[in-house]
Amino acid sequence: AITLVCCRYGMMLWCLFTLSFAFKTAELNNGELPSSQLVSASLLCVYLAKFYWWEKYYLCAADIQVDRFGFMLCWGTMCFMPLVHTLQNLFLVTHRIELSP
Repeated sequence: AITLVCCRYGMMLWCLFTLSFAFKTAELNNGELPSSQLVSASLLCVYLAKFYWWEKYYLCAADIQVDRFGFMLCWGTMCFMPLVHTLQNLFLVTHRIELSP
């Protein structure tokens, strides 16, 4: 249950939210993705790719091994983390910021 909820649903929501915000930003800007949204979305996708690459080691971590599957683990990975860690992308949907070189 921990693998399904934490690793599959929770982490995939991060990616889904981030990519949804990036596509909406591009839609609002006539197909152009501002550099700030591109960097933010890319970094989060790299982070998630790294997580899935080392998923078996994550599942051996002490907190995953010791804590039982309950409300905090489920709510944290399904609601809190995808929401909080994608707020910057949500902000960038309506606030176009171009990063200078």
